[in-house]
Amino acid sequence: MQVPVNYSYVSDGPYRKYKIGNYLVEFKHCANKEISGKSFITIIVIQAIKSIGKDRIQPKDISILSDLLPEEEKKKILREAMTTTPWIYGVIKEVCKK
Repeated sequence: MQVPVNYSYVSDGPYRKYKIGNYLVEFKHCANKEISGKSFITIIVIQAIKSIGKDRIQPKDISILSDLLPEEEKKKILREAMTTTPWIYGVIKEVCKK
Protein backbone atom coordinates (compact mmCIF):
# COMPACT_ATOMS: atom_id res chain seq x y z
CA MET A 1 0.00 0.00 0.00
CA GLN A 2 1.35 3.43 -0.91
CA VAL A 3 0.92 6.40 1.37
CA PRO A 4 -0.30 9.58 -0.35
CA VAL A 5 2.15 12.46 -0.41
CA ASN A 6 0.84 15.91 0.54
CA TYR A 7 2.32 19.20 -0.61
CA SER A 8 1.06 22.46 0.87
CA TYR A 9 1.80 25.90 -0.52
CA VAL A 10 0.90 29.34 0.77
CA SER A 11 -0.64 31.57 -1.87
CA ASP A 12 -2.53 34.83 -2.09
CA GLY A 13 -4.96 33.03 -4.42
CA PRO A 14 -7.99 30.99 -3.41
CA TYR A 15 -7.80 27.84 -1.29
CA ARG A 16 -7.64 24.82 -3.59
CA LYS A 17 -6.82 21.09 -3.44
CA TYR A 18 -5.74 18.94 -6.36
CA LYS A 19 -5.31 15.17 -6.36
CA ILE A 20 -2.72 14.01 -8.87
CA GLY A 21 -2.15 10.27 -8.67
CA ASN A 22 -0.97 9.59 -5.10
CA TYR A 23 -0.18 13.27 -4.55
CA LEU A 24 -2.34 15.86 -2.87
CA VAL A 25 -1.36 19.42 -3.77
CA GLU A 26 -2.94 22.04 -1.54
CA PHE A 27 -2.84 25.81 -1.98
CA LYS A 28 -3.70 27.62 1.24
CA HIS A 29 -4.90 31.20 1.04
CA CYS A 30 -2.86 33.75 2.92
CA ALA A 31 -3.37 37.51 3.10
CA ASN A 32 -1.12 39.51 0.79
CA LYS A 33 0.22 41.48 3.76
CA GLU A 34 1.71 38.26 5.15
CA ILE A 35 3.64 37.17 2.05
CA SER A 36 4.08 39.91 -0.55
CA GLY A 37 7.47 41.59 -0.68
CA LYS A 38 8.91 39.50 2.14
CA SER A 39 11.87 37.16 2.22
CA PHE A 40 11.42 33.40 2.42
CA ILE A 41 12.60 33.37 6.06
CA THR A 42 10.15 36.10 7.10
CA ILE A 43 7.26 34.23 5.47
CA ILE A 44 8.27 31.00 7.22
CA VAL A 45 8.45 32.74 10.62
CA ILE A 46 5.04 34.36 10.08
CA GLN A 47 3.50 31.04 9.02
CA ALA A 48 5.11 29.19 11.94
CA ILE A 49 3.70 31.67 14.45
CA LYS A 50 0.32 31.61 12.74
CA SER A 51 0.19 27.80 12.76
CA ILE A 52 0.96 27.64 16.48
CA GLY A 53 -1.87 30.09 17.11
CA LYS A 54 -2.48 33.28 19.04
CA ASP A 55 -3.73 31.53 22.17
CA ARG A 56 -1.26 28.63 22.10
CA ILE A 57 2.12 30.29 21.53
CA GLN A 58 4.38 29.79 24.56
CA PRO A 59 7.60 31.46 25.76
CA LYS A 60 9.38 28.22 24.81
CA ASP A 61 8.23 28.65 21.17
CA ILE A 62 9.50 32.25 21.14
CA SER A 63 12.82 31.15 22.59
CA ILE A 64 13.25 28.38 20.00
CA LEU A 65 12.56 30.76 17.12
CA SER A 66 14.88 33.36 18.60
CA ASP A 67 17.71 30.86 19.02
CA LEU A 68 17.36 29.65 15.42
CA LEU A 69 17.57 33.08 13.81
CA PRO A 70 20.83 34.99 13.30
CA GLU A 71 20.84 38.64 14.42
CA GLU A 72 20.95 39.96 10.84
CA GLU A 73 17.85 37.92 9.94
CA LYS A 74 16.04 39.22 13.02
CA LYS A 75 16.59 42.81 11.89
CA LYS A 76 15.30 41.98 8.42
CA ILE A 77 12.27 40.10 9.78
CA LEU A 78 11.35 43.01 12.05
CA ARG A 79 11.37 45.39 9.07
CA GLU A 80 9.52 43.09 6.70
CA ALA A 81 6.84 41.89 9.12
CA MET A 82 5.57 45.33 10.10
CA THR A 83 2.51 44.94 7.85
CA THR A 84 1.44 41.55 9.16
CA THR A 85 -1.38 40.94 11.65
CA PRO A 86 -0.74 42.88 14.89
CA TRP A 87 -0.66 39.84 17.19
CA ILE A 88 1.85 38.08 14.92
CA TYR A 89 4.04 41.19 14.77
CA GLY A 90 3.94 41.36 18.58
CA VAL A 91 5.29 37.80 18.75
CA ILE A 92 7.94 38.63 16.14
CA LYS A 93 9.09 41.59 18.26
CA GLU A 94 9.49 39.20 21.20
CA VAL A 95 11.42 36.71 19.03
CA CYS A 96 13.74 39.41 17.71
CA LYS A 97 14.51 41.16 21.01
CA LYS A 98 16.10 38.11 22.66
